[in-house]
Amino acid sequence: MTDPQEQARLARLQEIREGMEELRIKALAERGGKTFTTEETLEFIRRHDLVDDTVASWALEGLEPDPSLVGRVQSYVDGDMAIEELTEQAKRRASAGS
Repeated sequence: MTDPQEQARLARLQEIREGMEELRIKALAERGGKTFTTEETLEFIRRHDLVDDTVASWALEGLEPDPSLVGRVQSYVDGDMAIEELTEQAKRRASAGS
């Protein structure tokens, strides 16, 4: 290939990469019939990854969360509940003995 041909090929590959990234962002931004901004999508991914890490840690320790906790944690991942609220609920439940 000549230099102009190689440059044209590389430019086309870059266009394809950018198009694929745009499609990926759109796919992640559309969940549950709603559309989210890139920032909201990145925050969703961060919360999801945090929960995955926490659940993996529990599994390594031989712990299994009760079903009600799973629902509350999913509310956090979905952005319906702040981490502070989730933490406060856990403290209240612990002090109540449940």
